[in-house]
Amino acid sequence: ALTSATESIVMVPVATALYNGEVVLDHGVQVRDEASAVLSTVLNKDFKTNPSASLAWQDVDPALRVERKSGMPGEGAYFNIRGLHTLNAENTPLILVNGVPYLANTSVSDVNNAYSRDAMFAYNAADIRSITVLKGAEAAMYGALASNGVILVETQQATSDNLDTRITYAGNYGVSQVKQQLPMLNASDYQDYLMEIGQSRYASLSDFQKDYPFLAGTNDYYYAYLFNNETDWTSLIYRPAMVTDNVLRVEGGDEVAKYNISFGYTREEGVLDNTNTNRYHTALNTNIMVAPEFEIFTSVNLAYINSHLNNSGMKLETNPILAAYHAMPNLHPYQKLSDGGIINGRYAKYNGWAVNPNPTYAYDLVSNPLAIVNTVNSSDKIYDANIRLGLNYKATDLWTLTALVNLYYDYTEEYVFTPGVDQAAIIPQLYGTGENFVSMGVLRQSAYYYNVNAAYHNVFGDKHSLDAYLGARVMTKSYEYDASSGYNSANDYNRTLSMVTDEWSIFGNNDDWKYMSFYAHADYLYNNLWKTTAGLSMDGTSASGVDAPRFGLFPSLSATYLAANTGKLPEAFDRMNLTAEVSLSGNSRFSSNYGKNYYVSNNLFNLGTIVRNGVPNTYLEWEKKAQVDLGVDMSMWKHSFDLRLNAYFAHHYDLLLDTKISAVYGSNEAYYANTAAINNMGVELAARYNVLNTKDWNWQVYANASFLNSRIADLGQMQSFIQDYDFYNGDDAQTRLKVGETPYEFWGYETAGIYATTAQAQVPTDATGKPLKTPYGGYYQGGDVIFVDQNNDGTINDKDRVALG
Repeated sequence: ALTSATESIVMVPVATALYNGEVVLDHGVQVRDEASAVLSTVLNKDFKTNPSASLAWQDVDPALRVERKSGMPGEGAYFNIRGLHTLNAENTPLILVNGVPYLANTSVSDVNNAYSRDAMFAYNAADIRSITVLKGAEAAMYGALASNGVILVETQQATSDNLDTRITYAGNYGVSQVKQQLPMLNASDYQDYLMEIGQSRYASLSDFQKDYPFLAGTNDYYYAYLFNNETDWTSLIYRPAMVTDNVLRVEGGDEVAKYNISFGYTREEGVLDNTNTNRYHTALNTNIMVAPEFEIFTSVNLAYINSHLNNSGMKLETNPILAAYHAMPNLHPYQKLSDGGIINGRYAKYNGWAVNPNPTYAYDLVSNPLAIVNTVNSSDKIYDANIRLGLNYKATDLWTLTALVNLYYDYTEEYVFTPGVDQAAIIPQLYGTGENFVSMGVLRQSAYYYNVNAAYHNVFGDKHSLDAYLGARVMTKSYEYDASSGYNSANDYNRTLSMVTDEWSIFGNNDDWKYMSFYAHADYLYNNLWKTTAGLSMDGTSASGVDAPRFGLFPSLSATYLAANTGKLPEAFDRMNLTAEVSLSGNSRFSSNYGKNYYVSNNLFNLGTIVRNGVPNTYLEWEKKAQVDLGVDMSMWKHSFDLRLNAYFAHHYDLLLDTKISAVYGSNEAYYANTAAINNMGVELAARYNVLNTKDWNWQVYANASFLNSRIADLGQMQSFIQDYDFYNGDDAQTRLKVGETPYEFWGYETAGIYATTAQAQVPTDATGKPLKTPYGGYYQGGDVIFVDQNNDGTINDKDRVALG
């Protein structure tokens, strides 16, 4: 703390957990005591141990939500900063690796159902030095890419002053286990349940037992060998999974050249049997001083990833987890003989227990979960390269010039084969006609980035300090995805697309995206009491329509009062930074096809054709966000206690909204326009307290919390909008967008329990004098869910849907 007469210096060990005295930005490192209260940086020492770099960042910042997408290995995490920012564009924050936008493919695969890759799949957490979460004025410096927030990732570089050659190895080994799962009925309880429910459905007990002979309560029947089993299907498909992460690092150099090189291998097995991902990666970083005023720096990150996956989507035929929850516990996973013997290697057929060829009601057939896990071949291979080359030239004592070029390339192969011809253990797809299935996909993505800038640093007298930089950046991205699928090869040994005979389809897409930005930024510090930051970015992207403005301006302004340096606070205060910020940023991370004409392939009487698709909005622009931030960052008692409190209000406007237009325009595709708006406001709190700090013991407590209120502010000419999801999972789930309400609130039926008996379900209603009708015109029965008839018309239908939260 600085007083009017003396200056005291507090030394905090660099290795202190959860403490960091610096803020790492794209244009340099700032002392946290002089930084905006809205900024935060987390160093590698505080990352969680995890084979996924992104999952290692969980809980590091109250504004950053890191949510694991699933238990499938390699799928990693979903990132979000401060809630929902858009309705149809990218909602994830912009990730910059060493100052370069990192646009790795995280889209849901069209081949491996419901699977999407980790955003940082090519990086090891040990190769990352720090991450900085930008939410306000500093984020606005990235203009039309920044409205979702920005994550700055700084990898380990060849910048150490220790020139000795050092070789280090770090290895982590662990086991993942299923912590909790849904409780399942055993065979006896299941038979009791089925008997209770079935008697309210079947007209007679004899008909019921013809379909399900094991309900007769005796083993004196021919098919007893099929049903006298006790199978816990979930225990067959889950297993303890090994996880290992290994990194070998070599670093050192001399006065002229420094290097930091790492080699690593990561294997993550999934708790679902026969799923795993393997990553082989290397990072090569060099820094060469060609002359006292001129240096060259490079960063090369190469990764090869191969994975064995399985279906994790809402597809009952091929999702082993769903199948395990639906399969009867009195069946055996393998085919059995009438004498009780088991045929090794032959999985039980999905319909092998359907003993009545003409059942009263169609059997609820389920794929064999163990067969899905062991015989479905779902995989991908990824080749990823991120190469950076830069030059620093110190023109004078005040000016430094930097030029940077970066190449990113991603090549991915995807493959799925679902058998079903030879053993018939998996339910046929394609309305029961697709006995086996083959699908393959290839993704190619490349991005080129160029940046030149000039940085200025000067200290005027004892009170004034100015840091400024200005520059230009250009980025181009090319994306191509080609895939094909088909059904019914002659047998399960023919696993290539050339062998399929039914529904052979070819699909994919191309998208080229371009971005250009001119930017300027300045930090002014007065007498260690006031810090002012101003920035301006002028951005243009190819996502805009041809009749829209080519460039947009994105200004930002931040003011921070360093109250602890006034000498007026008690000596216990080491830092008290009070910050106010205003900023304007944008989001142009959506398909450039929305604003222009494009063509798609079409099949016309077995002839390949190309037709124009969609009606473009040539006035389409980037989305925009106006935001106000307030922040307090304080530290007390020789930095043993830290507290950061942020509050913000963000108005997102000109958001893309897809609307239907008349078919007379030649298309049934969505038409996008800048008509929607969302308001977000929230509070974030992060606190750290060093409870005990001695030579042998160090105990620290860390906590963070956040509150977010999000409301739809505008939907153009509509007041509400219902989103159906039957295309994704085949059910009638809906969400609603309504002005003044929370975005994407569930829109459905209110429930009031379960009908215990059919008699209870079919009590006449006051409205019609007849039992309550289902949406399909029938009556409810025992075991059905009780839905609330909101309008008392005697029928459950769409008029009874309400907001469910």
